Amino acid sequence: MTYFNIRTIEKYFTLFVFISLVLLPAVEVIARFFGTTGVIASSVLVQHLTLWIGFAGAVIAARRNKLLSLTTEPLFKTELSINWFNFIGKVTTIFIVLALAYGSWELVKIEMDYPVDIAPLLPRWAAQFVMPVGFFLIAIHLLINGYASWKNRSIMLFGITSIILLTR
Repeated sequence: MTYFNIRTIEKYFTLFVFISLVLLPAVEVIARFFGTTGVIASSVLVQHLTLWIGFAGAVIAARRNKLLSLTTEPLFKTELSINWFNFIGKVTTIFIVLALAYGSWELVKIEMDYPVDIAPLLPRWAAQFVMPVGFFLIAIHLLINGYASWKNRSIMLFGITSIILLTR
């Protein structure tokens, strides 16, 4: 799967979630106008779709290198050579994002062990599964946006792997 295909999937996923986020309340209003029940658990579905659209936006922002930062210049601008101060910041950022992915995966595993349905045939863990996937995709985009050459990306990946192995 190429990088272009991942971008296309991200784009269509975001479009699907946004359309669902708009249509569910609209169907609910129209159904009440005709005196029937609307979509079962639509308010809970909209709450979870809000989580999904937030992660989809964060992944797209990471891909475009437009994540929020405390500086005027983005940390993950594509560099040709390694600046060690930026390198430490990049490795630390990706490590933290991967730690969040791991923590959210642990949450999803606990939810799988003790399932609660938020809607008919939709367990809560399925709605929360976007968290580890989103964090992992953000880490991939940060890794790709960090340096122009695969050599420097490999060095950064080695640094991240070293930190992960040291923290175990």
